[in-house]
Amino acid sequence: ALGWLMSVPGASNTILEVLVPYSRASMAQLLGK
Repeated sequence: ALGWLMSVPGASNTILEVLVPYSRASMAQLLGK
């Protein structure tokens, strides 16, 4: 989904930050669980 979003012209002018967790533990920490 991120690749598609960033392929839209002008997306880099709008998107300020993207977080991509790489493991279950990272996802749990990101979600606060």
